[in-house]
Amino acid sequence: MEGRWTEEFTDLESVEYSKIGVIDGGWSEELMSDDINNFQSLTIAPVDHQKQCSIVGGSLNPHGYMCVSAIGCKRKQLNFFGIHEATCEGIVPRAQIYAYPIGCERCERRPPGGIENAIRKAIQDGVKVLSISIGYTVGRAHRLKCPKNDDYGMSILDGVKKDMLTCVTVGNDGPLGESAKNGMPWALTVGAHTSTNVVQTVIEVAVDKNVPLVDILEHDKNGNLNIIGKFKGSSLNVQESPFFKLCILEDVFGKDCILKADRSSEMCYLDLAKPQSRTLVAGSSVSSIMKVSLSKEIVDQLLKWQSEFGEIFIRIQRSKIETDSRGVLVPVFSSRGPSRIYKEHIIPEVVAPGYAVLIPHPSTIALNYKSLEVEQTSSGDIEEPLFSDCNIVSGTSIACPQVAGAALILRSYHPRWTPSEVKSALITTAKSFSARNIPGNELVFGPGSINIKAALHPGLVYDENWTHFREYVDQKRSIYDLNLPTFAASFTYTSRSCNRIFRRELKNVGDHKMVYKCVIQYFSKLWDPVEITAVPDCLEFERGEKQKFELIVNIVPRPSAHISALLMWIPVGGGQSVCSPIHLYHHSEFDKSSWYEDGRRDTD
Repeated sequence: MEGRWTEEFTDLESVEYSKIGVIDGGWSEELMSDDINNFQSLTIAPVDHQKQCSIVGGSLNPHGYMCVSAIGCKRKQLNFFGIHEATCEGIVPRAQIYAYPIGCERCERRPPGGIENAIRKAIQDGVKVLSISIGYTVGRAHRLKCPKNDDYGMSILDGVKKDMLTCVTVGNDGPLGESAKNGMPWALTVGAHTSTNVVQTVIEVAVDKNVPLVDILEHDKNGNLNIIGKFKGSSLNVQESPFFKLCILEDVFGKDCILKADRSSEMCYLDLAKPQSRTLVAGSSVSSIMKVSLSKEIVDQLLKWQSEFGEIFIRIQRSKIETDSRGVLVPVFSSRGPSRIYKEHIIPEVVAPGYAVLIPHPSTIALNYKSLEVEQTSSGDIEEPLFSDCNIVSGTSIACPQVAGAALILRSYHPRWTPSEVKSALITTAKSFSARNIPGNELVFGPGSINIKAALHPGLVYDENWTHFREYVDQKRSIYDLNLPTFAASFTYTSRSCNRIFRRELKNVGDHKMVYKCVIQYFSKLWDPVEITAVPDCLEFERGEKQKFELIVNIVPRPSAHISALLMWIPVGGGQSVCSPIHLYHHSEFDKSSWYEDGRRDTD
């Protein structure tokens, strides 16, 4: 990641880091030694390659390589075609990384049961933290009826029994509610947030200089055209096009589109955008074909000018990194909770940078390898390979390994902590997005963004064990009785008062006797009346002691409304507060399964 996350933590210099694993896809060729040497310790252990596959030692595909880089690449200066330049270093550059590529591009991209086999292999290797940025499609997730049917989730639960914490992505199928793929309460589900940077691509619109009665912004330097408009779109272009005439091949009025510049015909074409193409979305958007995604408002303006002036010309500029004046946000692609399988559970459970991230990339694999000889303009402009030792990528995939790296720091600094205690520390010390008035709610951004420094010394933690999770799977224990660091409940509309009781236990992991008092902070209170109380509201701990409490919710539900709040245990005399998000929401019976297609990508 850009910069270095842990350089201020001098007490981490002597820490011996546990093993961390990454499950991802395989590539059809071995990585070059220069790419492997970007890591202090990287072991590649392929899973489920078919017999005819001749790779010796396996390899990681670019997606997996970038996920591994987010965890543990050495400090390196990166320059992406002059668009973005920065110093990059993984969260834990001294980590012992075990990569588990499943299949490969040569034999089969995803063998059946590959993820489950990779999880078992990670358990056997003694991995303490596992990062998984691949998973089921939303369509498959929506067909699963209960946790017991989720083989993927059950394999991750096996890891809990063997003292392994697994971090999984929430998915890239936002912004629809209930689009989250994962959400099993024994894993740590990760969403994405933006940074202060945004990738922008400017298009210039011009008409012939002889067109009369036109409001001109400026004259083209060649003198043949007058520029009448400039717009910003989303793309990742490494080069700039000349002015090309705009050609409309289909009805695009009122629709988001992709504008593509075709060098062979010297024309620009508007094609209908696929879902999510309006923003820089999952994976890499880099292409040798000059293109930019445009909103329907911009498209309609282009159509208006074309109708008015007969023909217009468009130039697509090279992309630029600019400061996002809106600050940190949750990108539209990051999936939203709640889960359709693991109900009444806040997901994502934490968010990390996942938009326009500069990251190392295998130098001998084309950045745009997936679209080579496939992507083309309406006139047949063929994609050409682009090579670089870095890339700019977006998606919850790149956020997940960062959180896994943070979890590794905590597990290594506190080797006796359980997976649930590590998860609790990251959640209860997160920087709350609700408190910072960022649009959305806890089913969009969870508790907030990770704060490693605070998580090292959280004061109190929630712990939970494999037995209780298994009872939940077998429907012998309610999710309200799982000792989770978050609180969520759904209600259907009624005129009568309803209540929910959450039973929890906190453990003092600090060095001293402490007293904590409870405060409930409301961010949105769209139902009235509502009452949330903790009993007792004051807890006194000896060092290492555990104390129980109940969070009691009394409410009269209202349709299409929600309550966003924060439970804070504040130490008397000062110190780290222990904060847990509370989200109460109206339960919709509307089945969104038909909104998703089984063919959606399986990489997040």
